[in-house]
Amino acid sequence: MFLRWSHGFVQMTRRFLDHQLFAQTLLQPTRDSQCKSGRALLMVASSTWEHSLLNLLRSYIENGDIHGLHPVIFAAVGKVAGLDEENIVFAFLHSFLTSLCGASIRLGKVGHINAQIILKEMGPALNQVAKIATLSRMDDIWSCPPFLDIAQLAHSTFPQKLFSN
Repeated sequence: MFLRWSHGFVQMTRRFLDHQLFAQTLLQPTRDSQCKSGRALLMVASSTWEHSLLNLLRSYIENGDIHGLHPVIFAAVGKVAGLDEENIVFAFLHSFLTSLCGASIRLGKVGHINAQIILKEMGPALNQVAKIATLSRMDDIWSCPPFLDIAQLAHSTFPQKLFSN
């Protein structure tokens, strides 16, 4: 997984994983968003920690060696923050679930308290997924969310939007 890449940081593996995730991200707006949020996270992390890994990532992005996708940068920042692989995966999953809960609140589907209950109740499942992910090979970890891709394409035509495209 990307976290193993950030721990070992072998150049060919780094390029392969970054490019593989980029290729698996089918929609250009999603790719652009992943790059934008990854680079923003790298900027914030670099202002928080002075670390050679963050400097190296920044130079790789500037040279066009990697795209700087959010999951890749998140993994590296987790390493710099001192987290182990399983906790980095858990943090990434928790962040994703939190963003979904936030969207549900903005849509009026759940209230703040129910969103917190969802996060609390999903904790054990997130923990289990994190354990499985850390034991999996990269070839075993992928997704194919065509309904999400279609929804994202339709989102840009709506008069009101909850997310930036």
